[in-house]
Amino acid sequence: MKIIFFGALANNTYVVAQAFQRQGVDAFYIKDIADTFPFSQPVWEDKAFILPYEKIDSQYWTRQKWEEFEKENHWEKPSYIIDPLIFENDGKKQFLSKKNKNIFLNFWYLKKQYRKNIIHAMQDADCLVVCGIEATILAWASGKPFVILPHGGDIRFASGIGKKILIRPSDIRTELLRFLLKKSYSHCLWIGTNDPTGVGVHVSSVNYPIRYFPLPMKKRDRVPNNIYHDHLHKIFSSLGISLPESQYYIFIPSRIDYYWKGTDRLLAAIHVAKVKNIHFIFSGWGKDYESAKNQMKSYKNCTFLPFAVSKPILFDIFASVDIVVDQFLCGTYGTSALEAISLGTPVMMYIQNDIFQEKGWLPPPVINVKFPDDIAKIFIQIDNGYFDFDKCSKDLLSWFDQTHNENTSVTRIVSQIRESILYE
Repeated sequence: MKIIFFGALANNTYVVAQAFQRQGVDAFYIKDIADTFPFSQPVWEDKAFILPYEKIDSQYWTRQKWEEFEKENHWEKPSYIIDPLIFENDGKKQFLSKKNKNIFLNFWYLKKQYRKNIIHAMQDADCLVVCGIEATILAWASGKPFVILPHGGDIRFASGIGKKILIRPSDIRTELLRFLLKKSYSHCLWIGTNDPTGVGVHVSSVNYPIRYFPLPMKKRDRVPNNIYHDHLHKIFSSLGISLPESQYYIFIPSRIDYYWKGTDRLLAAIHVAKVKNIHFIFSGWGKDYESAKNQMKSYKNCTFLPFAVSKPILFDIFASVDIVVDQFLCGTYGTSALEAISLGTPVMMYIQNDIFQEKGWLPPPVINVKFPDDIAKIFIQIDNGYFDFDKCSKDLLSWFDQTHNENTSVTRIVSQIRESILYE
């Protein structure tokens, strides 16, 4: 079975395609030439580099700039990545979807040549796995069986959240796009997710088929306890940052964002706890980055990265800190938390355990807190030396083996896809 992945949002489908490849599946990934956001680039996953704060913006980048950047960083396209631009001169420029007669699709949405190229690239697949608005619509247009891995904004858009009264021409285009996306969702095999909160809420009234799709991930080795802080200092020294000595280090890799991540709750907890033996390391991006820096400027035990670091460096940091902090609002977990868990690094975040349990899914055994006072209590416990890091790590790795272990996850997902196509 040949499975083709497409949709670059946060590199979710690229990460899954890599896992399928490692497990011997005939898997390919279509390079998303329209998405220029840094975290959506395969080079972000594969090469170690830093990006200044001001460059974490899709407006800064063009496809040509990324191609130049890939060459500068010696990134070579893996053999399983399909470049849709190779279809530019194959004599099929007037492609219209033969299996899909929707007039808006064929004579409006498919006017852009690169979208036709992507549909050509999809034709060799037995099944597609897609993420994002454009990827989902093109999967429907291809006539191929497809599974959707929603990123969040795409499924909210399909469900009509944020719908406005049509006033401007741009509003009409938006609703046409929503119309095509809803049509696409109604033709998918199923929607895959490991998030029982967002997806369940946003599609409950539409009744799309939902299946458990745990993001397959490779288990990684954590730096041994006797040298992990030394290793952390070496990482920061290589980045040109002098990291102060501390008994414990807590890393906040997600974007600094009060509305989506609840970073303001973390800041409040730090001020409440007034710990002496913990040093907090913040990521170098997010819409509330400057605000957070100003709030913490009188607090000595924290470091704000002046840039974002790519995945290989992030994994190195994950393996060398005591705790990774994620979000305190949405009640579920994403790629960043899962990457830390794959190393057995304790993770602090908010998880709605009851919603996981309602669906029969295992919630991750993280340090589960939501409000500033509760977060502060954990910090005080750590500061006083009472927190059991080893138990937390063992529990997380046990959960990881049961849920996201690469071998069992890929086998389960491929089996579900085969079954769905057989009975389609």
